[in-house]
Amino acid sequence: MTRHAQLVAFGFTAIWLVTLTLPALAEDVKFSTEQVEYFEKEVRPLLVEHCLKCHGDEKQKGDLRLDSREAALKGGETSPAIVPGKPERSELVIRVLASDADTVMPPPDAHKQLTPQQKETLRRWIAEGAEYQPH
Repeated sequence: MTRHAQLVAFGFTAIWLVTLTLPALAEDVKFSTEQVEYFEKEVRPLLVEHCLKCHGDEKQKGDLRLDSREAALKGGETSPAIVPGKPERSELVIRVLASDADTVMPPPDAHKQLTPQQKETLRRWIAEGAEYQPH
């Protein structure tokens, strides 16, 4: 591949990556009252109980923080933890649905695992745009 072709391919790849993340990074994202309530009643308690001990402000395993929307959009060592509207591409959903001990979150040695209903709560939250309210 010629140098010019490599640069063109790189450019298209960069544009593609930006288009994937731009909607998620938009600062003017507005959420409905129902989405805010869902986050506060269903999602935040899950994050606090199962995630923030290892992915919060005091500790960030895998360089991942889940205590803010910006941090979750950025992700950690692997990829974005949340891709709003796309749970199938969100590392958080991929990890909570994983079946192997090396990938699943919370890890098998954690005191409590997520129930199927809790996993669905996280999947639905991300599918609906991943509303986050600062605490």
